[in-house]
Amino acid sequence: MQLLIVMLQWGPYRIPIDFEIIRPKTATDYQTPNALFRQMLHAFVPPAWAQTVIVVADAGFPAKDTLRLIQQRGFFFVMSLARTWKFADGHTLKNWVTHLPKHLYRKTWFTPSPKKRRVYWSYTDRKCLRHIGDVTLVLSKKRRNDSPKQTKILVTNLPQATAQQVIAL
Repeated sequence: MQLLIVMLQWGPYRIPIDFEIIRPKTATDYQTPNALFRQMLHAFVPPAWAQTVIVVADAGFPAKDTLRLIQQRGFFFVMSLARTWKFADGHTLKNWVTHLPKHLYRKTWFTPSPKKRRVYWSYTDRKCLRHIGDVTLVLSKKRRNDSPKQTKILVTNLPQATAQQVIAL
């Protein structure tokens, strides 16, 4: 059984606020996880005290319709992108990640707990993606000499977001 859970994070606390069961593809009432996610986002009403809503999701969820809905609702997003996405000029993310020299990556870290420190190598750039518009792209990898295949592509529309903040999210 697979579940899709929407959680509200407030400081160190994560509170589940909605969930859906992802039914098998053979079921008559099957919906894709992206369609379920969009329904949950559409139904979500932020608490009155919330100043900013940031949608965080893995690479399976940033579909064009999902990102448009997030932007229409006035929310921000931090998501992992597939390498097949294209820039406004037609070039692919895969091509950009593959040919980016490693000397451009900078060491960054964050501390998820007081006794731990996670170190990453990151590269940040503002780009225009074909179906989203202007975003900040953060390339992140655990070791400087990791291959382009091990590089994670993160995208955000947060204004003035740093690589450290995006990776921590």
